[in-house]
Amino acid sequence: MSQQANETLYNCCQYMEPPDWSEYDLLDIRPVHETASHDGSYCEPLAIADMHLADFWTVYARHRNATWEAITDVSTRRLAQEVAGILSAKNNLVLRGYSDVG
Repeated sequence: MSQQANETLYNCCQYMEPPDWSEYDLLDIRPVHETASHDGSYCEPLAIADMHLADFWTVYARHRNATWEAITDVSTRRLAQEVAGILSAKNNLVLRGYSDVG
């Protein structure tokens, strides 16, 4: 896979390489808001009702132990849906709608 494709599909992963998908069982996408603070900034997944506040969208994968990991950040909801669809099809993972990641 090209470096450019990896930058889109795996930009939250170490070395922009795919994770070991056998450790995951589910994908989800969420709008994310970045908030500045006195010691930098932090990012917070939003409820879908607040998606108009999103600065970007993140594709998350759920570990089999029920924790979530960000796989990639993209600029739009549509791109997040496309990327999640690709990852879901390539790795035989269920793509969940827009439920709370936490």
